[in-house]
Amino acid sequence: MSIRKRESEKTKNGYVFEVFIKYVDYAGNKKRISKSGFLTKKEAQIYEAEKKKEISENINIKTKKYTFNDIFNLYINNDPFTKDSTKYCRLSTYNKHLKNTLGPCDISKLDYEYIQNFFNEKSKIETKTLIENIYRVVNGVFTYAYNNNYIIRKPYVKLKLNGLKTLKKKNTITIDGFKQFIDNYSHPNINKRVEYDNYIVALYIGLYTGIRLGECLGIKKEDVYMINRNI
Repeated sequence: MSIRKRESEKTKNGYVFEVFIKYVDYAGNKKRISKSGFLTKKEAQIYEAEKKKEISENINIKTKKYTFNDIFNLYINNDPFTKDSTKYCRLSTYNKHLKNTLGPCDISKLDYEYIQNFFNEKSKIETKTLIENIYRVVNGVFTYAYNNNYIIRKPYVKLKLNGLKTLKKKNTITIDGFKQFIDNYSHPNINKRVEYDNYIVALYIGLYTGIRLGECLGIKKEDVYMINRNI
């Protein structure tokens, strides 16, 4: 019986109803839910039905082991609403900071403490801006995993994000310095010619448009309109 009476001195009739449910979750772990204080059996039955429905839905969570890397690849390849330039930046952040750290971990086993410690260690050597960029990727992956039933819940509500202060003063390259930069890339060896020519094009686009690096690297041929002279 998942509903039973319990004595209570606080009620007029001297008892309340308690809901007590035992079950095995999707991972094979024994769990239980209990709640007391229902004044009528009808209230207890309604609560019992709601919880049994939740349990049934959660047991349908995918049981195969998925790593953070597995879910990232699904997340980055199945998002039709994110621009290619943004995806490129997220992929770069993932490759540098997540692929070999959180990446190999079973995503269902990553908890708040582990993730917060990861960010605490990162904050000792990285800027706050980079920490926030890493968080956007991590949060995107966990949101995707939750929405698609790879995990029962996100392991955190809010994370503390610190990081080194970014220097406000930035060095600005002069036109003469830019020309020297281009000249350095204009005389590569034969094996580097195509690669260096691509760098030169990207640098000129940056100079004349003020475009950000991620946006520049995300440009495709169909984004360039030679007749109208715009990108």
